[in-house]
Amino acid sequence: MDASRTNADVSPAPACPGCDPRDRPIAELVARIAVLEQKLEAALRGGKRRAQGSHPLQTSDALGCCASQVGPGAQVPVVMLNKEMGLSQGKISRFFQRLFGLKLTRGGSRQIILRAAERCQDHRHAIVKRVPQGRWIVPDETGWRIGGLGVWMHAAVGEDAVAHLIAWQRGCDSSRRSVPQPEASSLLIGEDYAGTPVHGGWASYDRFWRATHQTCLARLLCRCKELLDTPRRGAVVFPRNVKALLQESLEIRDHRDAHKITLTAARRWADELQKQMTKLVTPVKHYAANECLSAYLQRHDSQPFTFLRHHNIDATNHRAEQAIRPAVANRTVWGGNRTDVGAVAQAILMTVLFTAAGQGRKAMEFATPALRATPNHRPFLLPDTG
Repeated sequence: MDASRTNADVSPAPACPGCDPRDRPIAELVARIAVLEQKLEAALRGGKRRAQGSHPLQTSDALGCCASQVGPGAQVPVVMLNKEMGLSQGKISRFFQRLFGLKLTRGGSRQIILRAAERCQDHRHAIVKRVPQGRWIVPDETGWRIGGLGVWMHAAVGEDAVAHLIAWQRGCDSSRRSVPQPEASSLLIGEDYAGTPVHGGWASYDRFWRATHQTCLARLLCRCKELLDTPRRGAVVFPRNVKALLQESLEIRDHRDAHKITLTAARRWADELQKQMTKLVTPVKHYAANECLSAYLQRHDSQPFTFLRHHNIDATNHRAEQAIRPAVANRTVWGGNRTDVGAVAQAILMTVLFTAAGQGRKAMEFATPALRATPNHRPFLLPDTG
């Protein structure tokens, strides 16, 4: 646009013969507005004023070097690539560069993950509160790393939620603390839990004395298999009989689920199997490994057959193992987290992603609106938790 033209005076259009002379001021006002619009357009094109975008999908109104942003539509794939598929920050950067032509540094990828974790923190609080409200919980734990040091990752699977926690100890090491700390498992389950935890037999779960426990039969069968793989004359008799009782309980469960027997009959079978197990483990075993298994079964004589006495109780803790398996793959690929902040973000995002998957919701469909929404209008993953 010619600058001289913008500064020129624009005379109002002459009034037609039929117009009232009182309309002349209106024509002059219209002409002045046209001049101002021309000057404003020239100033904007001349770089005297920066234009600020206002697209509804923008996550920030920053200008200058910060005007180029990675929106929620790209942030959620970064989180999924790192937490679900196990890609490191460097591999994520190369992925975006080669596939989309976007230059994303490793630090930028890390900031995206931390920001997503901050936005999902309220969801994790709601999930951790929801897990102990179910009739059953399936907990488990595995090794993890923070800065190369060994820590523990805990998982607790509820009826409609999955919670994760990364702690520096597997249980509570009170000998090194002046003030006793709660068990890491109790932070997810709750000290007063009175449902049915299905676990692998770790001694820390015995603290939930109000609960009705179910020991993972897969763990017990694995112990029997290990004893049978190293036979020592008559030492194979005990693990073979224990294995037979456990397999018989699984057959009774299949008959109950197929409606071939009633729940009352399954409970009678559970009582009979418990009596046989008590009779089997009572004598002292000469082989040390057999005595160790026998002592465990004596302490938890009723726990292996709880699933026969109640509907919808699993015989194994496979749900928790499935919730931890992606973390094990991530630990193999990129070794864990470097800082405590990253470990907290890891627990938050795994909790949200696995809970969404358990409810049949796609991570993209939930996480993208959650990252884009304002604090007062964020969608909630669980109902009645707002």
